[in-house]
Amino acid sequence: MEVFKPLFNSSIDEIIEADRKWDAFFLLPKSFQIQDSRAELYPDIEREALLTSYQDYYKILSDIDPGENLCDLGAGLCRGSFLAQNANLPDCYSIELSQERIDQAKAASLELGYDEKFLIHGDIANIDVERFHHFYLYFPKSPLLFELLQKLRGNASKRKTYLYVTESHGDMLSYLNELSFLEREASFITSLPRHHEETIKYRVLTSQARSLLDELTLLWGTGVFLSFTYEHLILKQEVDWIFPLSSCDLHMHDKAEVEFLPFKRKMNLDAVSFCEVSNFERNQLRDEAKLLRGKDCYYLEDKSGRVFEIS
Repeated sequence: MEVFKPLFNSSIDEIIEADRKWDAFFLLPKSFQIQDSRAELYPDIEREALLTSYQDYYKILSDIDPGENLCDLGAGLCRGSFLAQNANLPDCYSIELSQERIDQAKAASLELGYDEKFLIHGDIANIDVERFHHFYLYFPKSPLLFELLQKLRGNASKRKTYLYVTESHGDMLSYLNELSFLEREASFITSLPRHHEETIKYRVLTSQARSLLDELTLLWGTGVFLSFTYEHLILKQEVDWIFPLSSCDLHMHDKAEVEFLPFKRKMNLDAVSFCEVSNFERNQLRDEAKLLRGKDCYYLEDKSGRVFEIS
């Protein structure tokens, strides 16, 4: 039986060819097309860009202590699980949302005599993090990440918890680098060109939030509301725009921003504040319109800019 050996100082073409060879050896499909409605997790990009190389899985798994394991979040072809069993590396559990991908991986696993317990069909948001020590992700940042970070922080109160991240595109790493409860421990040069050339290893800490970005990350999904105060051009008055944090994404480009997703509107984080919301205000909230608190009354503003007074 052929056993995996890492490549050193190899060209991109050589690494891609080696990855294809190992896919064939593990009986994994040549075509890789995700048929799933969760488009934010599986952007329409080429196979080599979407999949993590076996070379990078080897670097990550070799960094893990014996007796500990890795949870690969959004695993695609489940390459990490196959490699771990072939090369006698620490256990790698592959979590994949696509039933088609898991079915293909399980069929290959059965034929190879591997243990299919490492291939798990499921939603990343619903995983039991207490089963795992280390986590790997390579997908675009979305609010799904905030739920995951909250769970990992809870896991870190019981055991050492680590997160390995490869930048898919956007601001994943710049955002994570700003969180005080993530401590950068190591990095690995990626084998294929990526939006950032390193896979970063973080240790998850249980320290208290030290910044507004920390707070909003840890409070996302808990019923918290924010307000943004500005001078409204149509109403000719200052208004407070009230919105739920759970309808927002958080960004870290040149500066920290919060984005109200239904309107694709970004605001500097230092311009928003926590907001107490009355039952009346809560009942008026909706994704298709802004709720504006004026001086003497409330307004709704739709996506076309039309403003309606409400009482």
